[in-house]
Amino acid sequence: MEKEIAKRFLKGIPASPGIVIGKACVFQDILYLVERHNVEEGHSEQEIVRLKQAIRQVTDELIQDNLRVSQEIGKREAEIFLAHVAILEDPYFISKIF
Repeated sequence: MEKEIAKRFLKGIPASPGIVIGKACVFQDILYLVERHNVEEGHSEQEIVRLKQAIRQVTDELIQDNLRVSQEIGKREAEIFLAHVAILEDPYFISKIF
């Protein structure tokens, strides 16, 4: 894969003027990797319960990550986890899911 990436030109929004030559990390949008499934009739409530449980679990994990990173690295660096918690608890965001 490294050779494949080395042959491509990447375009982006520059932070400063000039040309840069060097290694780059290429991140793929994870939404392209999500498999889509149809929910069978009569199972939607069950899937909503599963989703709510998953959101609670991820929220708990993010809070734990925040605490760990806060202690190991610093409070400022750990705040990214709380930002993700805020997204999961945002009423507007939740209203678009349920």
